[in-house]
Amino acid sequence: MRNIKKLFLGAAATASVTVLFAGHAVADPPAVAPSTAVAGVGSDTTEGVLNALATGFDSTNKKLVSWDATPAGNITTKTGAPAIARPDGSGAGVTALLANQTYTDAGGATRFVVDFARSSSPRSGQATTAVSFVSFAKDAVTWSANSTTNAPATLTPAQLKAIYGCTATTWNQVGGTSTATIKPILPQANSGTRKFFLTAIGNPTVGSCVTQGVQENEGTDPAFGGTTAPNTVFPYSISKYLAQTVHNHGAGDQGSQVLKQISGIAPVVSNKINTAFPAAFQRQVYNVVRTQGGVAGTIGTGSAGTDLSTIFSSTGYICGSAAAAIITDYGFNTLPSGQCGAIS
Repeated sequence: MRNIKKLFLGAAATASVTVLFAGHAVADPPAVAPSTAVAGVGSDTTEGVLNALATGFDSTNKKLVSWDATPAGNITTKTGAPAIARPDGSGAGVTALLANQTYTDAGGATRFVVDFARSSSPRSGQATTAVSFVSFAKDAVTWSANSTTNAPATLTPAQLKAIYGCTATTWNQVGGTSTATIKPILPQANSGTRKFFLTAIGNPTVGSCVTQGVQENEGTDPAFGGTTAPNTVFPYSISKYLAQTVHNHGAGDQGSQVLKQISGIAPVVSNKINTAFPAAFQRQVYNVVRTQGGVAGTIGTGSAGTDLSTIFSSTGYICGSAAAAIITDYGFNTLPSGQCGAIS
């Protein structure tokens, strides 16, 4: 599983950001955050970059903290808050945000248990105007295979759909030469990467040949080992893979999985996401916040009236030039001017 190499650090007294301990991974805050913190949960794909952004952020009246998607169990997001089951994945994070669970802190102020959710997939099924999806970076998703594989160098979306629908079960049915049985694998159901990938390949009805439920963006699960290792297929966030293999954030978590081409187009160019990768497999990633008074397209307040626009909006901390250095250090592409902080 992931290597936990860095702990949450205190920061200065004014809003600032610094790339701290580049080349190391970050993890949960090492102690319960203050009740005034802005706390987030959710996506595995963006947990590392949000942890690093949280490390670099501070102000006179709030801290930014982010809780990883794993391991399973309960977490206490802030001082005085009730424990909750750790949300694993984008869908679980948004569900925790929509629960609107509150508590009263020692000073008598009403605080949210969760102030924002990390999401690696866009709004889908959350029709409520109670939340806004706020863009902050660019990612892409491809398929991965074992470093020793029977798979062809490239697959098309139609071939991937056939693999996950179990209508193509051997490599020679999708452009390969081997008659070995393909072993398709999918992340757990709340994974935003899973949902995005299945949408990009045409929404197949997932067949019975698919192994499901492994942690996304990791290749160390036993499902990837054994005699079937050369036949695995698994969706993977390109940014998360770059963080692991190029920037040493969670190094080794990829196991023996390597990224593969879609329709003959490489996922990575010069250690960055290939901007020419098929558009259907490119995505923005989001921080999900409550809206202002339920009005769609707005960023509302957090605990005790905390102004979240100072963190997440186009003029906020996460869209600032210094934060961009952290975003790229975690393998993501930055968004063009006007797109960071855009609300869906």
